[in-house]
Amino acid sequence: MATQTLITGAVLIGAIALFIWDRLRVDLVALLVLIALLGTGVITESEALAGFSNRTVISIGALFIVGGAVFQTGLADQIANRILKIGGTSYTRLLLVLMLFVALMSAFISSTGVVALLLPSIIRLAAKARLAPSRL
Repeated sequence: MATQTLITGAVLIGAIALFIWDRLRVDLVALLVLIALLGTGVITESEALAGFSNRTVISIGALFIVGGAVFQTGLADQIANRILKIGGTSYTRLLLVLMLFVALMSAFISSTGVVALLLPSIIRLAAKARLAPSRL
């Protein structure tokens, strides 16, 4: 048991170092951690693959796909332009319009779907209004 703890700690420290180094994508580092723990026998094959059948993991993967599609098709720009037309560049008005828009959408689709659809639009909107996306 102590050996597995040491291996896990070493892999964790290595992962943190790779995150700080920022030369590899985060998903690749995560896969390297999985491979390292599997290769050293800390986890079994079934434990390594168990996370991929989790609904949350699948939902987040789908969120990235939908968000990318919204961005690539130009829908993000269209939504951002409409919200910008209504809210102007005032932070308070934009926030109010966004809250109303999100509340309306959430009444009909899941919160995950709303995030997938609006995240690229809000990033575009913030850039056009010269606001930090984190404020919206």
